[in-house]
Amino acid sequence: MLNELRIGKKVSIISLLLCIAGTLLFGVNEINSKTNYWNNSIINEQRNTRNENTTLGGRCTKETLTAVDAVGDTLFMGAGEFFGVLDYSDIENPVEIGGLDIPAGILEIKIKDDYAYVVSWFAGFYVVDISDVTNPNLVYENSDYAARNYGIETNGDYLYVHSMSGLVVFDISTPANPEFVTSLPFGVTDVVFNDSLMFTSATGVGLQLGVFDNSNPTNPTQISSYYDNGMVLAFTMFVQDDRLYYSKPGENMGILDISDINDIQLIGQYSGSMPTYPAFYWDIVVEGDYAYLANANYDVSTGEAVIFDIINISNPANVTQVFRYNNPTGSENVKYDVSVSNGKAFVAHQSSGLFTFDISDPENAELSNHYQTGGTMAAVDVTDGYAYIAEGFAGLYAIDVNDPASPEFAGKYQMEQSNFIENVTANNNHAYCPDPWVQNSTTGINISDPSAMFDEFTFMPGGAPMVPLADDVEFFDNGNKALISYWDGPVFFNVADDGNLEFVSYAFIGGFQPVTNTLVAGDYVYCIISGNGSADLYVVDISNFNAPQIISSTYSIVSDKNMWSLAIKENTLFVGGDYGTIMMFDVSNPALPNNLSQFPIGEAPVYEMKVRDDYLYTAAGHFFMFEISDPTSPENIGDFYTGSVWARSLAVDDAGLIYLTDYIGGLYIISNDYSGSSADDDNVITANVTLQQNYPNPFNPITSISFSLEKADNVSLEIFNLKGQKVKTLIDERVSSGTHQVIWNGINSNNEKVSSGVYLYKLKSGKDTSLKKMILMK
Repeated sequence: MLNELRIGKKVSIISLLLCIAGTLLFGVNEINSKTNYWNNSIINEQRNTRNENTTLGGRCTKETLTAVDAVGDTLFMGAGEFFGVLDYSDIENPVEIGGLDIPAGILEIKIKDDYAYVVSWFAGFYVVDISDVTNPNLVYENSDYAARNYGIETNGDYLYVHSMSGLVVFDISTPANPEFVTSLPFGVTDVVFNDSLMFTSATGVGLQLGVFDNSNPTNPTQISSYYDNGMVLAFTMFVQDDRLYYSKPGENMGILDISDINDIQLIGQYSGSMPTYPAFYWDIVVEGDYAYLANANYDVSTGEAVIFDIINISNPANVTQVFRYNNPTGSENVKYDVSVSNGKAFVAHQSSGLFTFDISDPENAELSNHYQTGGTMAAVDVTDGYAYIAEGFAGLYAIDVNDPASPEFAGKYQMEQSNFIENVTANNNHAYCPDPWVQNSTTGINISDPSAMFDEFTFMPGGAPMVPLADDVEFFDNGNKALISYWDGPVFFNVADDGNLEFVSYAFIGGFQPVTNTLVAGDYVYCIISGNGSADLYVVDISNFNAPQIISSTYSIVSDKNMWSLAIKENTLFVGGDYGTIMMFDVSNPALPNNLSQFPIGEAPVYEMKVRDDYLYTAAGHFFMFEISDPTSPENIGDFYTGSVWARSLAVDDAGLIYLTDYIGGLYIISNDYSGSSADDDNVITANVTLQQNYPNPFNPITSISFSLEKADNVSLEIFNLKGQKVKTLIDERVSSGTHQVIWNGINSNNEKVSSGVYLYKLKSGKDTSLKKMILMK
């Protein structure tokens, strides 16, 4: 691992969760600029996926759980990009019986007959044939109406996709081929139906309820409206009989009498029975005299996250809570969903998985099962054939990636104090995880056996007067020294033989804005201080490790954005930030950084950057890579688009494979296929030789390499690994003119099977040399 080039993730997962919640509640225009980047250009880029000069190898998709819908004892769930089917005939022992990957992160699922209608966060919607629940089949996808979606609903033969951009209606009388029929040109957070009436909740503060005559779904006509004051928009609604239930997360749940649509009356409210924090009800289901509410708040009396309430609504003027479940290892203010079926309530908790309750007696409900999906992939590091992923409240996951094409879950560790992990750095059989919720604490987790990880030590920054919020750990000097980034600056440690950290010194930068990233390069540490739409660059001299000195402070390198990531190649420092911005500084004299230029790579924040050889890799909503053999003149050579816009962390293994984590989509294992040739030319052509791309690629275990000679010549064809070590010579002889084909079976010169990874094959003919990459995936 290139520990000297490790870059931390300084966009807190908690901040990201709050920004997602804020986007849903208020709309994009009122969100902090750090994540105010969603617009149609990104959606269109995602829709027209390029994935140039990259190949997707393996995937881990079963991640953050956002959607559930149940029919009888069968539950359909959306976890990241995974559409799963579970049998809950035995409520305490659910069985996963089917599933498939959807091309984008799943936001909501609605089941109708033999089909599941699935809407993504940004990329459109999908139809899944579930006539055989053990073998669901994707039969339709639509990205023509991609937007910042809120959800999906069905009514009769019609499908309603509602988003910040509007309400779009499709005819689904032929379920596998929805046809557009009409749309409403205003943002809609939810839509519900009562006989021939359609109720919409428009984006904007308070409940902006529109009542439509929907007797002709191809032409809904507004006939009434209702407005309820408030600071946030109404996010979810439910209709039963002549009552409409709605929630304004952070304020209250309201009950409306809609028996007379021209005189709609508020007849009840409920704020969550919390003296300090009102309830965040993300979803409501009503059955009989009870409302089942997916909550998302923090119980100040217990210090736990509230995820589920049951309230008695038989008397709307006196609504009473009859059941509450607190999750001791979860978070608040994230996406929740609830579905009720057959005496069971299923609650999807974005960070902590699926909770199933026996509600046969609602006032004495019981938790029957907790089904853990993945959490929120906040950070990744790779070492010794394993990817270690910080999954927020789900803990630290170890993924076996020895076969990158088929990554497998290997183990899990749960933090004992706050149960929250948002960053990870691996070094010498340990994973180091700062805990932002416990003052100045970082835990060293023993990963010598990934299937049985355990915390071996917890350490503090010694005598450093640092503000809390440890954020990242970086190792350097061959892993013998370490740096932990705190709000006020970097703290330095020696690494003991057992992996523990021994405090040495610190560099106190301080200020009202936090250190968002640090980078060690030789005798210098580069620090970004950022927040509130500006950033400063500091340089610390650590040649005297016991007494680091601040030698440079460049104020306001930007004044209109925050900066989050750092990378370096030779004397060029890259600084990544909001709106896809990467700045370049000449640091040939570290005491006097010189701003060279900047270039855009998209519109999402540049969360993380890595330099490997002559390439700069970036996690910036999606994945972008640059050729930087001349670091002052980066060339955009490739990209990979995930199923959402939250790719925020990456790692590179010794074979050169890239591990990209997306907050919604999961883990992507990607290869860099750039060969230096034109993007439109899959072959490398020199004066006498044409070298073609091997086929198949990736391969397992046999691949064919073809080349052509204009004239007979002495030819060598050799295989190398990414370390430059020769693996095998396939040809070393005189070859006639014409086209030739050579088979490689994945065996090295010692007659041993080689491991999965990226390999180079080099053809030399006289003075002509051609080189290309190939991927072995077992």
